[in-house]
Amino acid sequence: MNKFKLTITCLLLIAATAANAQVTINMATVNSDGPGYYYFVDNYKNGIVVLNESMEYILTGTTTSKSVYTAGGGQTLTLNNVKITNSWYPAIELGKGQVVIKLADGTVNELKSTASAAAVQVGANSALTITGTGELFATGGSKSAGIGGSLGMSAGNITINSGIIHAWKPKEKILSN
Repeated sequence: MNKFKLTITCLLLIAATAANAQVTINMATVNSDGPGYYYFVDNYKNGIVVLNESMEYILTGTTTSKSVYTAGGGQTLTLNNVKITNSWYPAIELGKGQVVIKLADGTVNELKSTASAAAVQVGANSALTITGTGELFATGGSKSAGIGGSLGMSAGNITINSGIIHAWKPKEKILSN
């Protein structure tokens, strides 16, 4: 019986430690797995960083060939002067669940998709809360939101508590007969 109690206590301690953990990911240099995330390259040579733990991730650096995907929710993404531009995917795509984007104090962050995707894609089964005092420029691709749904997709709940947010999609011609 004592072994059983000790095992449960150890597991609870490990879970509590992981929940309070944070990891910094430099988007310019990330090219392998790390604590709480894995990295892979798709057929189009885009690097995708999959955040698969409920913890804080601090994103820094500049990239034009990588994107971020949150798996399962519970993540806090602190944007710290990060610039992500992607020609195939959203710069940040939320999987199912609740995610917080925190804009670090005094930072300017840029997220952009040049495809038919939102810069920050918040799918119908996900929710986003934005906090912090930094600034965010989010530019969606063709017929897609800066923050919200991509082409042909519904968006989930979006709450902006603080920060300076500039979210838009590019101007497009509307074809008519």
